[in-house]
Amino acid sequence: MQIKLAGYRASFICIGIPIRHPINVLDEKFRILAAKISLYLGSIWTVIFVITAIIVSGYAFDFSPLWESRLTSIATISALFILFIIQRSQNHSDKATHLKLDELIHTHEGARGELTAIEREADAELEGLRKMKGAE
Repeated sequence: MQIKLAGYRASFICIGIPIRHPINVLDEKFRILAAKISLYLGSIWTVIFVITAIIVSGYAFDFSPLWESRLTSIATISALFILFIIQRSQNHSDKATHLKLDELIHTHEGARGELTAIEREADAELEGLRKMKGAE
């Protein structure tokens, strides 16, 4: 049974349990892949492998201008790919940290609940809250 909500299609089983949408499944797989890749990219063995590969390939191609051009192109594309992977992994980690902190704020008596969504505020408002907190 298909239900159309605000321009989006949602699939439901007859008893009303939502089916996982393929985009959500793909997003979850990308999150897992990004976490694994960023773990491996942070290893010293990755650095050693890349430096060794550059030196070996340079000797194989006599450090020619064509080799240098291709190396530059590969390095640029790799850096962009790594940027996206690390950013995705960092965003996920930040969301989890915010949820944990929000939970701690909600459970602590006397805490100001309006601060749970403070990361959405403008920098000027954050500075004003910091000064107000220092004045108390």
